[in-house]
Order: sequence, then C-alpha cells, then structure tokens
Amino acid sequence: MNTDSIKLALVGSPNCGKTTLFNALTGGHQHVGNYSGVTVERHVGTILLPEPVEITDLPGTYSLCAVSEDEAVVQRTLLNERFDLLVNVIDSARLNRNLYLTLQLFTFRLPVLLVLNMTDEADASGLTIDAQKLARLTGLPVVKTNGRTGKGIPELKEAIKAALREKKTAALPDWKHQGDDHLRTCITELAAKIKALPNPFKADVAPEWVAIKLLEDDPHVAGYFPDLVRVAAQQRALLEQAEGDSADVVIADFRRGITNALTRDCQALPPVSRNDRTAMIDRVLTHRVWGLPLFFAFMYAMFSLTFTLGEPLMGGLEFLFAHLRGPFEAMVPAAAPEWVGALLIGGIYDGVCGVLVFLPNILILFLCLSLIEATGYMARAAFIMDRAMRTVGLHGKSFIPLLVGFGCTVPAIMATRTIESRRDRLITQFIAPLMSCGARLPVYTLVIAALFPLAYQGAVMFSVYFIGVLAALAIAAIVSRTAFPDDGSAFILELPPYRLPTLRSTFIHMWGRAAMYLRKAGTLILGASILLWFASEYPKGVDGRGEERKPLSVQIGEFMEPAMRQIGFDRDISIALVGAFAAKEVVVTQLAIATRTEEDEASGNKSLREILAKRYTPLQGYLLMLFVLIATPCVATFAAMKKETGGWFWAIAQQVTLTVLAYGICFVLWHIFK
Repeated sequence: MNTDSIKLALVGSPNCGKTTLFNALTGGHQHVGNYSGVTVERHVGTILLPEPVEITDLPGTYSLCAVSEDEAVVQRTLLNERFDLLVNVIDSARLNRNLYLTLQLFTFRLPVLLVLNMTDEADASGLTIDAQKLARLTGLPVVKTNGRTGKGIPELKEAIKAALREKKTAALPDWKHQGDDHLRTCITELAAKIKALPNPFKADVAPEWVAIKLLEDDPHVAGYFPDLVRVAAQQRALLEQAEGDSADVVIADFRRGITNALTRDCQALPPVSRNDRTAMIDRVLTHRVWGLPLFFAFMYAMFSLTFTLGEPLMGGLEFLFAHLRGPFEAMVPAAAPEWVGALLIGGIYDGVCGVLVFLPNILILFLCLSLIEATGYMARAAFIMDRAMRTVGLHGKSFIPLLVGFGCTVPAIMATRTIESRRDRLITQFIAPLMSCGARLPVYTLVIAALFPLAYQGAVMFSVYFIGVLAALAIAAIVSRTAFPDDGSAFILELPPYRLPTLRSTFIHMWGRAAMYLRKAGTLILGASILLWFASEYPKGVDGRGEERKPLSVQIGEFMEPAMRQIGFDRDISIALVGAFAAKEVVVTQLAIATRTEEDEASGNKSLREILAKRYTPLQGYLLMLFVLIATPCVATFAAMKKETGGWFWAIAQQVTLTVLAYGICFVLWHIFK
C-alpha cells in the first residue's frame, strides 16, 4: 500500500466525542460542543504513525439511513470514497444506542476499530464494559479513551497502526443467522439480483446491505439501482404483509435484537439511583414554568457581563490606539505623497483600529457561549424553546442552528443539515440571519457604549437580540402558514449529560472566534477600509461645468439620503450601511472614516464613541442596530443560502424580504418616537 494514500474515517453517533478525538489525534482546533449537530460537514487532518495517515471526521449519525442532510453526507462519503480503516467512536455511557450504527458499519467489509470513548462518564454512572468480551464477540480490536482528558490517545494511535496492519473485519453475523424468515428471504432474493450487477460504489459494500437499503426505501441508494426499485417495492409489500408492520420498523427491530444481545453480554449496569445529577438539574432548568425565564435570565446576564467586563478593556484599547496614532503617523516617509499618509492614517489605521477595539467584548461573549455549549445547556435551550417554536410551525430542533447563529450565520445555515424535514430546514435557514452574529457585535458595542448609560447597556443589548428572535419567530409563523404546510415531523433530541468544560476546549472556541475576527480585520476589513477611503476622497477636482466634484461615497450617500432620512439616518450612516453587505463590521470602519471631521482631527485623541455621542441620539443609534440586525445579510450568508438551498431564489428572497422588513420597522419606530 502507498503510505501517502492511507485514509481512515472517524464515524460515530452525535455527541460521542469524535471531534475531540480528531483534535487530539491531529492537533486540530475544530469546534466541539456538548450537544448533537456540532459537526455538520467533514473535516480532514493528518496523523503521523509515523507515516502520514489522512483522517476524516464525519458528522455524527445514529444510522446510515440518510434521513437528514448530515446523515446523507456520511452515507455518500462512505459509499463513494476509499478508506483503509473505519474508526467507530462509541459513547461508553450509551453503548446500546451507539452499537446500532456499529452494526451497519460492519457491512462495508472494511477493517473497523471500536473506540469506547467518554469512559469517565461510564465510570461515574457505575457502568462497566468488558472491552475484551466485546472484541471477542465482534472479532474487532477495541480500545478505551477519554478524549476530553487525553487518556488513551497513545493507545489509540497504536491500535490504529495495528488495525491497518492486521485488517480485521467484523465477525458478527448480521442478517444471515438471525432474524425472521420473511426478512431473511427478502434480503436473500434482493441480494442475489444485486450481485449480478456491477458495484456502483467505490466502497466494497455487501449486497445484503444494499438489499436492506432498498427495502427501507432509501432514496440515495435506490438512485444507483433504478432497475431494482420495482422489485424492492414488491418485496417490501410482501414483508410488511407478513409482519404486519412497515419494513423499516422490522429491520430496526432486527438490528435492535443484535445490539441488545451484545449490550447484555458486555455491559454490567449499576444499581438504580434516584440521585442522578443530570436529572436533578433538569428538574429546574427544563421546568415547564421556570425553564424559559431562566434561559432569558442567562442570556441577559451574558450580555451584561459582556459590557461590564469589556468596558475597561475596550477603553484601554481605545487609549492605546489613540496614543499610537501619532507615532504611526510619524512613520510615514516625508517624501511620500500627501494622499499616502491620509490613506494610511485616515483610512487603514482608523478603519482597522476602529474594529479591533471591540475584541475584548467578542472574547467575553464567546467565552459565555462556549460554556453554555460545553456544559450541555445548549440542548436544554432547544428543549425548552420547543413549545414556542411549535406555535410558529417549527420545533425545538430548529432552535439549535439559530443559537449557532449567535456566533456566525454561515455555520448556522449549515447546521440546519441535522433537521430531517426539508420544510423545517428551509424555514430555519431563511430566518437564521435574524440571530445577532458576532460580526454585528462591534456595531452594537460601539452604538450602545456611545449613546446609552452603562447601567442600561446590558438591557439594550439583550433587547436587540430578543427582537431578532421575535422577528425570526414572526417570519417563521407567516412562512409556515402560507408557503409551507406542516408536514407533521417529530421533535427528537437527545439531552446529553452535564459536563464541566475543559480549559482546552474553551480556549479553542474563544481563540477560534478571535482568530477569525483578527483575520477578517487584516483582510476583508482592511481591503474595505482602503476602498471606502478612496470612495470618500475621490474623484477630486472640478467637472465640466466648473463645479467641484463630490467624492463617490458622498454621491451615493446623497442619493440614498432622502429615503434614509425617513428612518432617521443621515448621509454618513447611509454610506456605512452600503458596506454591511460585505461584512457587518464594515459599518464601524466606514463610520470611523466618514464621521471624523477636521475639528476631530485637531483634537487629536477624540474616540469614535465620543464623535458619535456628539452627532446622534439614542433613538437613531437603536434604529441603526435594528437595521444592521435585520437588513441585508452579508455576502457570505448569501453564498451559504444559495449553496444549501440549491439555487438563487431563496437567497435573493431572503435579501429582499429582510431589507424591506428592516426599513418598514425603522420607518414606523422613527415616526412614532422621533
């Protein structure tokens, strides 16, 4: 075998710790969280054993039935790519449930390594798993790990090397020696026909697995065997008539019989205890009455903490950047043209530093979000929001992508892949931009810190986030009752046990957001600062009528101003909002460039917050935040929407609908309260 082409895949159920193991093996920094659906796309890394081995972290899935988009990603990857080893990660505390997927992996006729992960939770709950017996019954190597602490990682690497060398496949019988005669007959007859056809997959898949997929009416697999669809339908009808139940239920019961037998043989249960810590906490946090108020209280505390702790740090950065402005200006060569110095100071320095001062607030907010995710409260938030979501035609599972949207809208749209119903998936994607992402945080922080007293800043921030949620629910209610009838999909969500966050995972999450913010400041926002400065300075001179030419940004602002004044915005705010389509942070950059007057230049150290406090009212600031919240999702969101929905229609409809809605809301509020 060519060592450069060795490939293995990490496969497992949601929230079993695959990505944590992936980070531990590869040194990667992929986002992890204590709730299902964190990984919705594949991640690829390299591990040295000592030869390079490519390792792919696949989304979590309970089955290979490909009901949701993330499950379809797993199925397509395993069928259409070549792997030398499947590393099946199993949550040790949920052995029976995880073995349901394990059983299906055996039919790929590939070497499989079983990894009993999260052994600390199994030990804490009193579960005992006989790894040697599990290895003997399956004929596969088994290794125990704890990805959160790194325990067992060296042994896992050695087990991977041995599994690649020995190439052991599962010895556990699947359909051949167990199960009902009717099921066995249907599978045997279909498998015989499949064997006579060429294998359309890159993977060496057992014909019996394909037969089971056809009996389950799996559309992804059926597409490869159009000539057998009618035959499979006949066999399915015969099976359902004989068993008195649907084919997928008969097959699931058969698999459950095997997993139950394995679990009984390999696992010793603890004595029943009424003092389960997770259950005790859930009695309070998921209470029918207190659960929702507590959730809003946590959110309010998070925003208040963002300002309370962030204010002195933000002020320190403002002080630092203001006093570095002079030395930076002195570094401009005296022989350089005047416009070069103006661009470096008024464009690049003011524009980029105007965004960087909000880094402390972003770190604090994402520290709080990381703790919410790592402890397991994220899944509880979806559970307690289920009742509210159902009133608008969705269910609680849609709330998890929306919570992800507080970080960034793009992964929020991608996270909808875990939703089985296409209707619910599309509605959730449509309203995802109404969750206040991290890119909007600099705008909120600037406006609130400039125009609102410190005592009310947390409440104002909370209200903006809350209005976004209310607007999302209102749009979902309208869309679900007009464009999409309810398809009756059920809400099934596993509530993970509460876990103490690790410093490593918390740091990875915080640093990931900070690094993305800094990269944005050094690339997209830097480029936008340069373009915006040129637009605010050029063209110069006089036109053919002898009149002084107005800079491009002024022309754009004056064109927009009559309409924008109806919602309380002047020319400078109008210009700033144009750049919001590129990235929401550009609003801050443009305000830093456009609002600094010659008087401000003469004063030297005046901050952007002081400039805005002198020019605008709290009402104008609040409407600016609402407009940034609702209108014109950024170009990255537009691209993600187009990709996930498979066309231009919904991406364009989202842009138009939300922008019109933003203008309408601001128009009404301005004319009521001005």
